[in-house]
Amino acid sequence: MASPTCNICGSPVFGDTYGEKDSAFLRRNVRCEGCGSLERHRLIFEVLRLRGLLSGNRRILHLAPEECLATPFRNRFGSSYLSADIDPGQFPFAVTRLDLCRDLPTLAPASFDIVLHNHVLEHVACDYRAVAAGLHRLVKPGGLHIFSIPFLEGGFREALEGHTGAERTARFGQSDHMRIFSPEDLADTLGAVLPLPADYDATRLVPAERLLAINVPETAWRGFNNSAVFFIERLEDRPTLDERAATAQPASPVPLSDRPDGILFVSANGIGQGH
Repeated sequence: MASPTCNICGSPVFGDTYGEKDSAFLRRNVRCEGCGSLERHRLIFEVLRLRGLLSGNRRILHLAPEECLATPFRNRFGSSYLSADIDPGQFPFAVTRLDLCRDLPTLAPASFDIVLHNHVLEHVACDYRAVAAGLHRLVKPGGLHIFSIPFLEGGFREALEGHTGAERTARFGQSDHMRIFSPEDLADTLGAVLPLPADYDATRLVPAERLLAINVPETAWRGFNNSAVFFIERLEDRPTLDERAATAQPASPVPLSDRPDGILFVSANGIGQGH
């Protein structure tokens, strides 16, 4: 079998993920040395390619934009591509400022063909359910809400305030996390506001041989895991969300001055990179 190559930039060279030494999410030989993509980025790009969604007139909202995806999206979609983050100054390319805890009501419903965010919901310093539902509200009928989140065993847990970085690492896997999701109660947490699948199998999205070819290892294929990617279609005339959660502004965000360093979109592993 040929050596795997990155389907985004073509590089055959992969290294380890980087970040806090105590992070629960460090992995070996999965970060592309060419563009910085991780397993989930290559999976997203491949699914969009297979579905013919990398061309045409599509409006895309990309939160905490990873450069490995932002660059090809900008090249393909031009002004129809919008990247956004709480701290645009940390990025080497143009990014619009957007605070998910305050600004979602300013965006028009059903205005994007694709809404994309990777490992963002664990960082938001307010009601993550209202944020998730509010983002889903932005997707046009027939469009896709694409996202990933981190998982640890032991049940969902959360603390918006009152924890040191070390305590957050111990409880949530990383010092800038407000919460951590868990496979065993996902249906009762995020699944209460988004129509999530009952299980996960990446081979339903991309053939197994192709997953290997783009270096998405078998350990990331099945079960809710840190590299699992949700592709949630917004169905017309079939409301799946609590309407109040979908339209309400996220309640009681932690004041910016009280949020841990790097909170919201930019993880401690690097700008737009994720863990």
